Amino acid sequence: YENGVEMMEALAKFFKCPEDSAFFGSFDILNVPEIPDRDRVQLVTYEIWRATGYRFTIKDHPQTKTGHTTRFWCSQDVHRKYRQTLNVASRMSKNRFPCRSRLLVSSRDTETPGYRRVTTRMYHRFPHEPYTETQRLWPLGSSLGP
Repeated sequence: YENGVEMMEALAKFFKCPEDSAFFGSFDILNVPEIPDRDRVQLVTYEIWRATGYRFTIKDHPQTKTGHTTRFWCSQDVHRKYRQTLNVASRMSKNRFPCRSRLLVSSRDTETPGYRRVTTRMYHRFPHEPYTETQRLWPLGSSLGP
C-alpha cells in the first residue's frame, strides 16, 4: 500500500465480509520524527483495532535483527482463554468464539535510508461480534503519518 491510511481502509473493508479472513499488507513510512519500532507496532495495532473492531492480546515478540515484531491472538478467542477467577472482571468479560485468530505486526528497515516498512498479517477464521464499538474521533490510520 502507498501509506498506512490506505492499508487501514483496505483492512476495514476486508473484515466486513462474513467469512474466514486472511489479510497481508505493508507500507513504507518516513521515520521522521524518529519513532522506535516497538512504538510504531503499538500504533499500528491500535489502528487495526479501530479498523476491524477486533482487539488482540500479545502472544510474544520474536527476535528480529533489523526492527521489531509482535505476534498477537484475538482477545475473544476461546482457545486462548486465560485461567480466570470469579471476580468482577471475569463476570464482565466479552463472549468468546472459536476464531483461531493470529495477527503479526512488524516494523523493519527498508532499502531506502530513513524509511521503515510496516507489515501486517492477520488471520481471523470465524467472524464474530467486535470487541467493542470503536469510535472514530479522527480519520482511520491518521496516527500512522501521511
